[in-house]
Amino acid sequence: MRKIVFILTIVFTLFFTTTNVFAISEGQLCNPNDANIAGNHGCDKGLSCVATPGKANEGSCQTGGTINIAPPDKGFKSISNAIGNFITIALAVAIILVLVMLIIGAYEWITSGGDKEAVAKARNRIINALIGLVVLAVAFALARLGGQIVGFDINNIVLPGPAASVPPGQV
Repeated sequence: MRKIVFILTIVFTLFFTTTNVFAISEGQLCNPNDANIAGNHGCDKGLSCVATPGKANEGSCQTGGTINIAPPDKGFKSISNAIGNFITIALAVAIILVLVMLIIGAYEWITSGGDKEAVAKARNRIINALIGLVVLAVAFALARLGGQIVGFDINNIVLPGPAASVPPGQV
């Protein structure tokens, strides 16, 4: 029974109590030039790290000011970039699958040995692969055409992002 109470106490302490481990309170020192800390440079929510005049790597957490979030150095710069890359990868994978199906159909035809059922199966596989290629081409062409009609570029998807930097407390 003591073990259960001890374990429940530990679990409660770990999961149901909150602590600010890394946040810096108002008026405390921060480094506005620290590239390792993005956003408000470690200050509490609603505060920003304002540089001390004349001191390069020193500032203090204050209300007001703007919080600048730098774009990531690695990975996708935006969700629209990710969607555009996903579409390109999906199209490339589909084309590769069509080519693989054509090769398999050709191999089946060559190794059929004159068997009419095997030749028919190979011919159907090749025809289905070519139909798939046509469907891919038509889908891509319709997407491009539809995009041009409504002013949408499938290779450059632009999604609305957050508004310009707004000082804390003025949302």
